[in-house]
Amino acid sequence: MPMILVHGTEDRLVPYDGSEGSLFGFYPSGRNLSTFESARYFASRAGLVSPPVTIRSVSTDGFPVEFFRWQDDSAKEVQLVTIHGAGHVFPQPYYRARHILGPSPKDPNIAEVIWKFFSDRSEQVRDSGTDSPPTLPLGPERLRQ
Repeated sequence: MPMILVHGTEDRLVPYDGSEGSLFGFYPSGRNLSTFESARYFASRAGLVSPPVTIRSVSTDGFPVEFFRWQDDSAKEVQLVTIHGAGHVFPQPYYRARHILGPSPKDPNIAEVIWKFFSDRSEQVRDSGTDSPPTLPLGPERLRQ
């Protein structure tokens, strides 16, 4: 089953680096795997052991973005979208989250990224009847290079 993870590096509630997060100083979450290590864990559980393909770009409002993709010749895929400088937010152009959640970029429009990620996979299976490798979602072509 394909999996996509999206995370901002300035998320204080669920820190990207796996350190202890909290809800504004209350309700500590405890330590976790970093976001990258979590993605690598799911990739290894899916049998994807090669290093990820990495594409770097910059959003139109200046946030560096990295797309990491673990994939093989099967339909298995794990993708991580890292938005450097973003907080605990859902990047999109229509609404800015309260600043208390951290910086909120306008793009990549994560709703479109997620929709494309899963719709590409269902179209491939429906159209070709095979598990051919999919492409990165929206990603770099939608962002300023």
